[in-house]
Amino acid sequence: MKRFDGKAIAMTIRAYLKKRVLREKLSPKLVVFSVKPDEQGSSFIATKQKATIDLGGHFELITYKRTPRFEDFARNIFRITHDIKTTAVVIQKPLPPALDTSTIYSYVPENKEIEGHKAKTNFCPPIALAALTPLKYHLLAGNKSQAEDLIFDMDKDMRELKKIIKKRKIVVIGRGETGGRPITDFFTKHKINFIGVNSTTPDPERFYQEADIIITAVGKKILTPSVLKHGVILISIGLHRHKDFWQGDYDEVEIKDTASFYTPTPGGVGPLDIAYLMYNLVQATRLQKNS
Repeated sequence: MKRFDGKAIAMTIRAYLKKRVLREKLSPKLVVFSVKPDEQGSSFIATKQKATIDLGGHFELITYKRTPRFEDFARNIFRITHDIKTTAVVIQKPLPPALDTSTIYSYVPENKEIEGHKAKTNFCPPIALAALTPLKYHLLAGNKSQAEDLIFDMDKDMRELKKIIKKRKIVVIGRGETGGRPITDFFTKHKINFIGVNSTTPDPERFYQEADIIITAVGKKILTPSVLKHGVILISIGLHRHKDFWQGDYDEVEIKDTASFYTPTPGGVGPLDIAYLMYNLVQATRLQKNS
């Protein structure tokens, strides 16, 4: 059993990005749009704010306490994203149903939409890269101390990783818009074979029991040793409160003797998700500076 330290790797990546911002004299600015955020959403936004400021960037939060008209919301997004000082934009999910449409991203320029929601995008979804990084760390050989080697390289690492996992059974649990869906969309786009399981899947345990790799994005305890193959790799994206503590989609104490490798919660995929958002923020700023 190996426990993945996502927090340490994320800190290494963010330190590298901070040096790059200073060396290249970049001025990243992240603007986050949020509509009626709940406690968890506000916590996620605060984490993005802290990471941006730690990077040496600027952060602006635009919050709506009431649901605006779609036209007003879109007009404001268009105006702010086309400001030359704004180098990246995040539209915080979830959104109210009246605003929750993919067309909202048509108001954001491709070089500033850093979460990879647009059909034509310059960026990979941070959550997908965060889910792949533990697999790279565990399955690929190479230096694991330098940030340049820890960051998931879409050309080299994707090619090598696909060779290794080609004959392994991968299950992705969940289809939420901030977890399961971007990962399954990413896997489909890059021709990574997987089985998608959700709340309507009959007898899902039969897929869990045969899986070599499980990526779970549910937000409640769903996996126990009784439904897992010995030696399985577990990556938890889902998050929920349990007795005043954050917990993933499995109990780490329960699965540690069954899984060969797993991500903890907190300190697993979450810090990497933020690190890759900052990576995309820096890339967006560089692209705009050099255009």
